[in-house]
Amino acid sequence: MTQIPIIGNGDIFTYTQFEEIKKRQGIESCAMLARGALIKPWLPTELKERRHWDISASERLDMLKDFVKFGLEHWGSDQQGVNNTRRFLLEWLSFLYRYVPVGLIEVLPQEMNHRPPTHM
Repeated sequence: MTQIPIIGNGDIFTYTQFEEIKKRQGIESCAMLARGALIKPWLPTELKERRHWDISASERLDMLKDFVKFGLEHWGSDQQGVNNTRRFLLEWLSFLYRYVPVGLIEVLPQEMNHRPPTHM
C-alpha cells in the first residue's frame, strides 16, 4: 500500500520550531513555511543547516536589491513593469519589517511575534 506523505503546517520561524513540529505532527522532513519564509527569506537555509542564522543588514538590503532587479527583468522597466515590481515589493516589505535581528532580542529561539525591548 502506498503511504500518503504528511506535510507539517504552522508558523515555522526557526530551526527549533521546525524540529518541534516534526516531532509533534509525526512528519519526516517536509513542512510549509509560509509567513516565516516571507519574514526571513533565508529560513530554508537555516533549516537545511540546522542552526539559528542571522544575516547582516547589508545582506538583507542586497536581497531587496535583487528582488527589484529580478522584478524589473521579469515585468520590464516600462511604467507597468515598475508598477508591478513596486506592488509586489511593498507586499513583501509588509512582512520583512516584522523581522527583529537576533542581537536586539534577548532569547533564542526567536518567535514570530518577538519585539525588541522598549528601551532600545
